[in-house]
Amino acid sequence: MEIGNFGQAVRYLESLIPKYKTRRPTIKLDRIRALAKEAGNPQDSYHIIHVGGTAGKGSTATFAASMLQESGYDIGLHISPHLQDIRERAQVNGRLMGKEDFVRLAKEMKEYVELVGDKYGYGIPTYFEALVMLAFRHFEENEVDAAVIEVGLGGALDGTNIVMPKVAVLTNVGLDHTEILGDTVEKIAHDKVGIFKGGVDIVSGVTQPSVIKMAKAKAVQEGCRSFSLLGDSIRPSIRSSGTGGSVFDLSLDGELEYDGLRISAVGEYQVANASLALAAVMKIGRCGLEVDEDSFRLALKTTTIPGRFEVVASKPVVILDGAHNPMKAAALEGALEECYPNKRIRFVFAVKKGKDSKQMLGILSKNAEKFYFTRFEATTDFGKNMSHDPYELASQTTAASEVLENPQDAFNKAVADAGDIGVVCVAGSLYLDGEIRSMLKRGAGSQSARVAL
Repeated sequence: MEIGNFGQAVRYLESLIPKYKTRRPTIKLDRIRALAKEAGNPQDSYHIIHVGGTAGKGSTATFAASMLQESGYDIGLHISPHLQDIRERAQVNGRLMGKEDFVRLAKEMKEYVELVGDKYGYGIPTYFEALVMLAFRHFEENEVDAAVIEVGLGGALDGTNIVMPKVAVLTNVGLDHTEILGDTVEKIAHDKVGIFKGGVDIVSGVTQPSVIKMAKAKAVQEGCRSFSLLGDSIRPSIRSSGTGGSVFDLSLDGELEYDGLRISAVGEYQVANASLALAAVMKIGRCGLEVDEDSFRLALKTTTIPGRFEVVASKPVVILDGAHNPMKAAALEGALEECYPNKRIRFVFAVKKGKDSKQMLGILSKNAEKFYFTRFEATTDFGKNMSHDPYELASQTTAASEVLENPQDAFNKAVADAGDIGVVCVAGSLYLDGEIRSMLKRGAGSQSARVAL
């Protein structure tokens, strides 16, 4: 396949998406290690914070990257999935790479992918693996001081797990991707703690006693340098929280005390994410990447996280939130109650196949005025058109609902029904958020919503 422009580069990478049914048996670190070898092991060129977990890992990674960047370092950030632009997966100092650079690196990846397919016997690297290596190369070329790398799925066999980080963060563990990782929290945790490695500082936000025990045991087994746990050596105390964000105090390792930290990200759960991020940033300081207090306070206060309780309009209020599993749905429901306690919410909802949609809908139904079920058309790491049937979704709830298969139609109908004083929340998938966000930027959304994008 020829790669001559940005569109062709994207299409080539998408051609590497495996069949969903064969995704599990094709996960092998040997293959991406071979890809890294052909690329010159770029991931060894900079310090790394590796961030995994069921929920909050994207926010935690973004907070950490922002604090390091604000302190004057050149920082790479890998996130997965992307909302609107594939280049979001490889940011340097908060900027997307130019399309020409993306095309050039995609051509490079094509060469390495073909070499791996011919030489090693591990099969062709996947879309996700090629994008991870493209990001690693982009960071190397930009001579970043450090990179914050978000895990894609799981931990032990995730394509990012060839890195040797200075700090590994496990935000939390819940039931998600059960068809791949296992059907209990303990099985999923066993996979996620696979990012723990010898000599690495561990920052953990897990809460279940069984998982805490497992994480601590893994840290000892691997010979990790330290283990810091949310609620123990990482102790945030919230002063206030609402639509403007949160104010909190934070104690780290019983030695560092920070009063009156502010984040603009909405939801009390973001306090936990910000606390884990700051703990990780402090740990990586032993590598010479020290941050000053003024810088990290400013970064926390100004960091915005697209698609995570992102308020994009006011009349009606329109919120984009990528809640795509029961844990994230519960966090979203809590944030909606906290910020809009007397409002009934109109949800524009689509979810990827295989998710526990029934449990998610049960959680969100508590304050739902109505669901507008739809589809998303985005290309995922597992394939195209992976959206759950909206009519089946409608059968999973007794709440008022309507099916509009086109997401723009569903959004516009929800906004029109909400009126100036209502609240509309787009939820169920970051892919849906990305489609609605792109639509609003094009000016294609309902004129009733005063969009702040």
